[in-house]
Amino acid sequence: MKKGRKHIRLPQYDYSNPGIYFITICSNQKKLFFSKIEDSKVVLNKYGLIIYNLWENINDHFTLCEKYEFVIMPNHIHGLIGLNDGSPKLGTIIGSFKSAVTRQINLCRGEACLAPTRVWQRGYYEHVVRNENAFERITEYIRSNPEN
Repeated sequence: MKKGRKHIRLPQYDYSNPGIYFITICSNQKKLFFSKIEDSKVVLNKYGLIIYNLWENINDHFTLCEKYEFVIMPNHIHGLIGLNDGSPKLGTIIGSFKSAVTRQINLCRGEACLAPTRVWQRGYYEHVVRNENAFERITEYIRSNPEN
């Protein structure tokens, strides 16, 4: 780990454990890159649509995960994802997702070979959902995020 970087993962926790995880992934430099909010509703741009389509198809690559609530904000995404059997690690799923989004956005921008755009901040944030009450609270947070 780089000096000065805060370690955000739980020590000694195995992120391939079955369970539900609340994840947040931010755009590079928190640029307003994916959507806009109009009348408390998310309006996706072409990059937000890429994110939406790749999230919806995440089970094509990781069949033993479940998607729950998800929102694409202007400069970040929130989602709840469940791991069923411990075969994929959360970091593998998120890394693959981020790479696929970056590749598709750069193709869309025509920058696949030249100076590709950096879409995401390094890393992501996760929270282990520990019980049904937390799941319901986080689901409501995700649903109401555009209003806030």
